[in-house]
Amino acid sequence: MKETLKDKNIKSYIINIIIPYLNQRVNEYLSIIGFDFYVEFDDWLNVQIFGPGGRAGCKLGSMSGGEDKSIDIVTKLALMDISQMKSKIYPDILILDEMLDTSIDTWGIEKIMQVLQHKQKKDGLKVFIISHRKEINELTSDIENSNIYKIGKKNNFSYIITEV
Repeated sequence: MKETLKDKNIKSYIINIIIPYLNQRVNEYLSIIGFDFYVEFDDWLNVQIFGPGGRAGCKLGSMSGGEDKSIDIVTKLALMDISQMKSKIYPDILILDEMLDTSIDTWGIEKIMQVLQHKQKKDGLKVFIISHRKEINELTSDIENSNIYKIGKKNNFSYIITEV
């Protein structure tokens, strides 16, 4: 009994229950993006990538920067889903602070936006994207109920310049 109730054994048990759901959700989001690979988290939350093109057994970090960034974002969404499932409370706000500013091309941003729109419609998710990239404005202009604000900074405080 003492061995079973050790902290590391309880954590391991919980992670083993969650891993299949995490893998399923991450891969569902990757398929919405249109990637031809899938990921698999192990019991230690290490990631392996599988799929065509010599990707069998690839590790996170050996893919393109945009693919890595996409995996990061869809993993965050999957963890939000797990939070909802386990606690019955859904964090309905997602803040992506300059997450789309590096390592991801316009095609990748378009695909990420598709996943975010899917989550907005399905779960009523409120997404705040903080970005310096101009194409974000173009990609979000067609989204229903989207509000775009230009923010300025003065004396180390941010303020709204205009609503676009």
